[in-house]
Amino acid sequence: MDVEAISRVVEQANDAGAELIRFLYVDHGGVVRGKATSRSTLARRMASGIGLTVAMQAMNMLDELQPVDGMGPVGEVRIVPDPDSYVNLPFSPGAAAMMSDLIGLDGRPWAACPRSFLRSAITEAARDGLVLQAAFEPEFLLARRETGPDGDRLVPVDESLCFSTTGFALAHDFAIDFVRAIQAQGMAVELYHPELGHGQQELSIRHAPALAAADRQVWYRETARGVAWRHGLWASLAPKPLPDQAGNGAHCHFSAWTAAADSDPGAAGPADAGYTGSPDDGDPADRVEGVSMARPVISDVPRPNERNVFYDAGDRYGLSQLAYHFIGGILQHLPALVALTCGSVNSYRRLQPQHWSSAFVCYGNDNREAAIRIPSRMWGDDEGSANLELKASDSTGNPYLALGGLIHAGLDGIRRKLDPGEPVNVDPATLSEKERRSRGVARLPTSLAVALDELERDEMLMEALGPLRRTAYLAVKRSEIASFSAHDAAYECLQHALRF
Repeated sequence: MDVEAISRVVEQANDAGAELIRFLYVDHGGVVRGKATSRSTLARRMASGIGLTVAMQAMNMLDELQPVDGMGPVGEVRIVPDPDSYVNLPFSPGAAAMMSDLIGLDGRPWAACPRSFLRSAITEAARDGLVLQAAFEPEFLLARRETGPDGDRLVPVDESLCFSTTGFALAHDFAIDFVRAIQAQGMAVELYHPELGHGQQELSIRHAPALAAADRQVWYRETARGVAWRHGLWASLAPKPLPDQAGNGAHCHFSAWTAAADSDPGAAGPADAGYTGSPDDGDPADRVEGVSMARPVISDVPRPNERNVFYDAGDRYGLSQLAYHFIGGILQHLPALVALTCGSVNSYRRLQPQHWSSAFVCYGNDNREAAIRIPSRMWGDDEGSANLELKASDSTGNPYLALGGLIHAGLDGIRRKLDPGEPVNVDPATLSEKERRSRGVARLPTSLAVALDELERDEMLMEALGPLRRTAYLAVKRSEIASFSAHDAAYECLQHALRF
């Protein structure tokens, strides 16, 4: 962060008449939290950050504080915004927001900052000459919140059929305002349609470099809910807000890019497409009043001198050997990785066989029952559209931890040249147990508790997370398991529906 960046943001806030500017972060419970400063103090607060007790990263989604060493009543970090993430909030006139890093008082990224975790994964990929492009693809319930004798409940806005024009018509006013709000924040809308569940919506946005993709998942969540409230409705991205309806995923599409071998050596390289510098870079030149920040250069599309290293025209599925190794790494770590990508008790109600949500550790070509799908490429853009889709992902996962973990897993596959085996191009649930064993197709964890146990046993992911972050994350998530175990499914689903 520098004086020029601060001045640019202040000018944006002045032009928009933003009276309150929110500095946001995502906690270990997956909840978007933050504090706001007034426009009159914006410049000073951007430089100094806003104080935050270290205990907040030990808070679960029910606001129950967990005992974690180093996250008690003593100690503070600063919420430091990323100026390049500034957006005016169309659904909250007079307000703007920026995504933020949690920075220690020494000016270095705090060891429990989720955004810094993704930054470190991006830096690791850059060391291998790779730039990850990604996009989350969320689904959500659009409903009315009603209060009855048995308490609150969410009633879907319609009972329309999947992709039906009835669904388009009944959600039209909301959908148009949602699209306009998304686009007003600099995100390009790709597709929209009513989904399988009653009141279920899906709107996909364009990919971006990894850190921007995670930021956009936050803006998406905030925008869906904010626009819905202005319509007197409730938007829930929870995996299973209604136990008897289709679940909401947030599939993660991703590809890896690098500069072409014949490109100008003086042109911007892979590190310039994401975040430059190590998240632990202590160079005084990068500091403003003690705050050390790496600067992003974000673009929605790869530059002409870059190429998609997941693509190989000679392969039957259009994938390179590097892409197969990346798949091998994800499959190797997936039982643990889902503790980050499917980060709630509620997530595992969705991850069921023959629900198109991916319940097995396998990959396949356009197989929507596989955890990793190789999507069909777009006509006329074979290289540009070659990507992979992780289906075992939902909006209760902290997007910075989820995407950071995915990158670390994929890089491990590349470095160890892991073979993913043959693709599974049938519904894995239709295979016998013997067939699944012979093909290495295991069941994904059936509960958050099992996933957390797998995460704790995964040495690579635990090392990547680091001591403080992994201790806090495990404590927060296990506390949520304990809290929800004392209640029935209806309570669990409603609480997740109201928070995500």
